[in-house]
Amino acid sequence: MNACICFFAFYTLLPQFTHYCAFLHYFIDMKFAPDDFNSALEKIRQIASNYDRSHPSAPSLAGFLGTAMKPKEFKFMLLRTFNLTLTDKELGALISVFGMKSDADNKTTGLDVVRIDNNEFLKYFNKIQREEQSRRYRERITRERELIKQEKDRLEALERKKQADCLNSLVHSAEDEPMFLDKIRQAAENYAVDSALYVDGIQGEHYIQHIS
Repeated sequence: MNACICFFAFYTLLPQFTHYCAFLHYFIDMKFAPDDFNSALEKIRQIASNYDRSHPSAPSLAGFLGTAMKPKEFKFMLLRTFNLTLTDKELGALISVFGMKSDADNKTTGLDVVRIDNNEFLKYFNKIQREEQSRRYRERITRERELIKQEKDRLEALERKKQADCLNSLVHSAEDEPMFLDKIRQAAENYAVDSALYVDGIQGEHYIQHIS
């Protein structure tokens, strides 16, 4: 008797129980604060910024293609693909951005539910990814140009220093002039003596024999 009553009660309450389970499955905390909203978008921005589709180990985005996802499925897919965890409030914030009404779910469960529009999510994801890659590329080019400029400035500074040292070595005072002139005079005298000896050495005996 008691078993029959329990079975009858279960059978009677089954639709309400099914409805309640569906409610729990679709229920999302939409009472998020601005901090939750900013935190959720920042998490998406970080994974999109670091995503390099050309890298061999880049995770596949195939899980986000196709039909719209239930919020819990979307949350699980982010965890599985990017190891990204979302709080219920952050998930609610993302639904406010990428959510779309699901008439099919409404007819099935009788609930006014939403799903994640994968197309909108991927548009946003790819937009952030392109912008971040472009920004990093510009920063890398700027750094390379700065390094080239620094090296050019360094070489120019060395050349200027070398020229300055060379010019400084040519600077002389009034006291250096007598010494300079004395060295020139002595060199000229030595040159005259050496030239005379050279001529004598070349023309010496053969020159005398030729004359005689």
